[in-house]
Amino acid sequence: MGKDIQNTNGSPEPEIPASGPTTVDTQGACEITGFSRQRLHTIRSDPSFNFPKPIKVGRSVRWFVSDLIAWLRTMTLDNAPQGASSVDKKVAIKADTRKQIELKQFRGLLWLTSTKAKAVPSVAELAAANQKVQAKKRQPGQHLQRRMVDTRDGAREWQYSVFPQVPGKGFVPVKVSPRKILVPSNIPEAERQQLLARATAMRTASGSPASPPVLATPKGDMKAQKTEVSLTEMKAAYEVEGKSLDDLCKRYRMGKGRVLKLLRDVGTEMRPSGRKSKPINL
Repeated sequence: MGKDIQNTNGSPEPEIPASGPTTVDTQGACEITGFSRQRLHTIRSDPSFNFPKPIKVGRSVRWFVSDLIAWLRTMTLDNAPQGASSVDKKVAIKADTRKQIELKQFRGLLWLTSTKAKAVPSVAELAAANQKVQAKKRQPGQHLQRRMVDTRDGAREWQYSVFPQVPGKGFVPVKVSPRKILVPSNIPEAERQQLLARATAMRTASGSPASPPVLATPKGDMKAQKTEVSLTEMKAAYEVEGKSLDDLCKRYRMGKGRVLKLLRDVGTEMRPSGRKSKPINL
């Protein structure tokens, strides 16, 4: 808690000065008691220690030396923890502060959440949950995905979910390019066919000269020569792949205003701004 204080007789109790000031400030109180300023403030704020009250002299706070010495003598060794220093034996500080109590509660909560067993659904509960997920409206770029899970009935069934939860965030489930259309196998067959048909139609439409070519600097080299950008590929990246405007700006090295204008010119179904906006049917 602090440094040990001994008088000329070798006693751990502070010696009352024969001649000197009768009152001391906070620094003097720390020297007499052996406490730091923080510990002195802690003891003063706890009424169970019955620490002597100071007096005010102008703007300063001062204690009577005799009151501090008398208070130290009243503290018994019974209240002190085992193995404490001589000054610690004079004043017993509570072991559990508020922060320590909150830390223990947090550790207990963390232990409960980490050891809690996951609920295994039944076939009926899983079917009802899948029906809700399939009926939920999705924004462009969001798709259904499925995975096999165990049930309480012993059978393994498909569990459906919407991915990604935030359009434009996370792994892109569908890849559309002029040569290939890649759809993962965990997407249900009905939606898989819809995505393939939509991506094929968009790729076919890109072959017709409907709009003048758009030039952009390829990603990775600012000094490289500008190349032609396929607006259909840009539209597919936004609608089917679920890319965000920021991703398209980085890919084609364009400003957000220009990318937004090009997408609207080719009839792209724009997503509403904000995560809590009204969803749009895919």
